[in-house]
Amino acid sequence: MERSIIASMTNSKLYFKTIILFIVFLFIFIFRNNIFYLFSLINTSVKKENNNLVTENSILKEKCEYFEQELKSITNLKNYANYDYSLTRMSYRLSYTSDEIRIFNTDNIKVNDILINEYGLVGLVKTVKDKVSDVLLLTGVKNLSVNINSSYGTLSGYESGYFIIKNISNYDDVSINDSVYTSTLGEVKEKIYIGKVADIKITDIEKILYVKSDVDFNNINYLYVVG
Repeated sequence: MERSIIASMTNSKLYFKTIILFIVFLFIFIFRNNIFYLFSLINTSVKKENNNLVTENSILKEKCEYFEQELKSITNLKNYANYDYSLTRMSYRLSYTSDEIRIFNTDNIKVNDILINEYGLVGLVKTVKDKVSDVLLLTGVKNLSVNINSSYGTLSGYESGYFIIKNISNYDDVSINDSVYTSTLGEVKEKIYIGKVADIKITDIEKILYVKSDVDFNNINYLYVVG
């Protein structure tokens, strides 16, 4: 009798489990489209979140690289520690072939202030307006007094990627790779690095120097106003 009761209870449990499984499978079958749609939404959401994380990571990486470059720029400006300078950036170039750019004003900016970056002299402020100023790039500057070692000359132009320095005596001691600076005798009162002597042409009356700057005048963004 007891065995019969136990067997009956076991069969009942199996029956109920079977019913429950049947109901579950029936539910899945009936609502399968909704279930697949739900999983699709979850999968799409996860992919979107992953894409957002990838994008955010890329932006953070770019910002880190930018600040690393800015830190390097500031470090490279240590030679000008005795000068007052403030950070600005280019507003736009007046034209693609122009030697003039427009920058956002800084406090107390004035005509003949100079613009530098971590590679050297970039240009001179020529016009100060309400919120912006016009700058003549060094590539367009003429008759700028320069200094090489103990010699003085004149930056007279820019051709094929080289600044041309004239009025250097044949007796002056100037060599390839010598550094060229503003002389402080002209309109620029600070000693600012321009570039290195890349070539020397000797004439009957003078040495003509061809100077290469490290500044990329076609890729100018952040600058420092010295004055």
